[in-house]
Amino acid sequence: MRGGACRATPRRARTGILCNMRQRSLWGAHAALAAQRQAHGGIGAVHARVVACLDVLHNRVVKGVRFVGLRVMGGPVSTAHAHILSGVEELVALDIGATVGHPSDMMHVAHGVSVHASVPVTLGGGVRQASSVRAMMGAGADKVSVNTHLASGLCLLPKLAARHGAQCLVGCVDARMDRACMAWSAACRGGSIGLRARAQDWASAITSSGAGEVVLTSIDRDGTRTGFDVPLASCVAGRTHAPFVISGGAGGSRDCLDAASLCKPAGVLLAGAFHEGTVRADALRAYIRSYAPHE
Repeated sequence: MRGGACRATPRRARTGILCNMRQRSLWGAHAALAAQRQAHGGIGAVHARVVACLDVLHNRVVKGVRFVGLRVMGGPVSTAHAHILSGVEELVALDIGATVGHPSDMMHVAHGVSVHASVPVTLGGGVRQASSVRAMMGAGADKVSVNTHLASGLCLLPKLAARHGAQCLVGCVDARMDRACMAWSAACRGGSIGLRARAQDWASAITSSGAGEVVLTSIDRDGTRTGFDVPLASCVAGRTHAPFVISGGAGGSRDCLDAASLCKPAGVLLAGAFHEGTVRADALRAYIRSYAPHE
C-alpha cells in the first residue's frame, strides 16, 4: 500500500497537498458549524438515513477497533431485529469471515433477517461472481455490497449493473491515512491488503464501473467513537457523484449530525454504538431531522 501511494508523480503530490488543504479547511468548518449553532440555533437542511451495520463472523455479530480485536456482540438475526425495532432505516450485514477465505454463511442469516425486515437490507461478504449476487438477492437482499474481489479487477461490476441495476450494487471503500504520503489509501480484506490507490480514486473507479452507492469506512476511526472522518468523506465525495454512506467512528448523535451537515452523505452508518445501546436509532433520527427546516 505504501509503495503505491508514495511513488507519486509531481501531479499526485500536488493533489495530496490540495487534499491536505481541504482537510485543514474542513477542520475549520467544524468551528464554523459550532458558531452557527450558537448564533442561530440551527444548521439548515440535513438529510441522511440512519443505517445499522452487522459484521458477521461464524454466525455471530462482532465488533472491534480499527478492524481488529473483535468482540462478540450477539446473534445476527436477533441483533438485526432489535435494530429494526429501534428505528433504523436500513440494515447492512457483512460476512467478514468470507473475506478471509472461509465460505460465506450469510444465506441463512439473510433469510432470517429479510423475512421480517421492514427496511432495506444490504448483504455482502465473499461476492466473487454473479451467482453470489443472485443468491443474496434471492435470499431477500435489496442491495449487495462488493469489496475484496474488486481488488483483482473491476470487470464484474458492469456485468452486475447490467443485470441487476446500479442501484442494487454497493461498493465498499475501506480507507486509512498513509502518514508517509499524507494521503488516504484504499485497502481490502479487512484492511490487511493495500490497493495501491488513493481512496478517492478507488471510489471514483468503482462507481464509474457500475456501483450505484459507496459505503466509505475510515479504518483509522473504526470503533474508536471519536467521530466520523469528515475530511476523508469530503475528499471522496468530491471525486464521485454517487451517493455514499459514511462509516467508522460514530460515538453519539452529535457525530452523526456533524457528518451529515458537513459532507452531506446519503446515510450515516453505526455499529458498536447501536449494539451497545449508546445510541438509539429512533432518537438519532429525531435529532438529525430536528435540524431540517420547517415546512
